[in-house]
Amino acid sequence: MNMSWRPFPKKIFCLNKLLQFSKAKDLIREFEIKIAAYKSTLLENVYNSNRQKRYEYEGAMYYAEGNYDLALKSYGNLIELNKDINSFESLIKNAEYFAFIGRVNNDQGKPSAALDAFVNAAYTYRVNYDTLNWAKVQNDMAYSYYKLANYSKCMAYTDSAMQKLLLINNDNGAGYSKSLKGSCYWELGKYDSAVMAHKESIGLRKKANNLSGQAHSWKSIGELYLLSGQKNQALVAYDSAAGFYRQLKDSSGLAETYNKKRERFL
Repeated sequence: MNMSWRPFPKKIFCLNKLLQFSKAKDLIREFEIKIAAYKSTLLENVYNSNRQKRYEYEGAMYYAEGNYDLALKSYGNLIELNKDINSFESLIKNAEYFAFIGRVNNDQGKPSAALDAFVNAAYTYRVNYDTLNWAKVQNDMAYSYYKLANYSKCMAYTDSAMQKLLLINNDNGAGYSKSLKGSCYWELGKYDSAVMAHKESIGLRKKANNLSGQAHSWKSIGELYLLSGQKNQALVAYDSAAGFYRQLKDSSGLAETYNKKRERFL
């Protein structure tokens, strides 16, 4: 039997890695035709697995191109396929895809659409007792509410996520929760509470050795101290942020910190 469809998934994967998207698109179209032609000769799980790969590779390709609408359409098709397959593994994968769709929508300034996707992901993770991913999605939902300026809901979700993350010793994720809560306090004009939240975030991210997160919070603290009229403390905070950016060799973060310091003090 001529199984000429077999090389396609690997070839498409390699072309995506090489950023040869035009060739990858041609192969995806050809792959779909081949799979349909050989459907009657294939075991159902083999047929479904290859259809899953077809949409997953297509979605990854469009995302890498920056064509986010088409990427989300591909992942939406993949979700519907997985619903039809209705296996435990396919439904768990759907939670991953819903979470991805939510994060893309957040990045594209569509927090309401993001929340619709996150609700689906959170439900699957919750009923399957996947504490880590459930907490991660709650942090994502918190960020959606932050973008919608619903700071009370944002903080409720950060608190819930942080509680779960601390139970499983995920200090870095809990540090993000605290940092985002600090941003909410900032927007609400509660500068002292914002500083405290960012300092708690720094403590958690120090345990996780997350230098970037610590730099971000120190820079935020510098701004908050300035808003509170505490210039000396602001200078110390900016210097702390700069120290972390130097360790990271993050020239843009270092330049932004120095620019803020220069604007305020020189």
